[in-house]
Amino acid sequence: MFKSLASEHKTPERIQRILKTGDRRGTERLMSWSVFAKVKEALDSEDIEGLLSLGTPPDEYHGEATLIEGRIAKATSFGKRRVDVAELENIVREVWNSEFGPFSDAQLEQRPAAFHAVARRIVD
Repeated sequence: MFKSLASEHKTPERIQRILKTGDRRGTERLMSWSVFAKVKEALDSEDIEGLLSLGTPPDEYHGEATLIEGRIAKATSFGKRRVDVAELENIVREVWNSEFGPFSDAQLEQRPAAFHAVARRIVD
């Protein structure tokens, strides 16, 4: 299925090669850049909404981690530029409000320490 979609949608040659042959040459930089594991660990550790402590599946914050990683990739040009804690905190806040909110200003004010802790863990 993926192979036919790749050829129908002018998928870049490198991605078509991966889909057809499994050959991942040239993707090492993208794979080594990924901060997904670091973001996911930070979200799980902080458990901002307390869902993991209630027994939800361990992939509870997977979607949010993916979105945050994407925003970090865009902000840093895939690691070519550094971001500071304040910028990361803003990314986490925006993704969180989008996925779990919308939160009122008062509700957002209950979470700044958690957003900061997540951002700090990602930067460190």
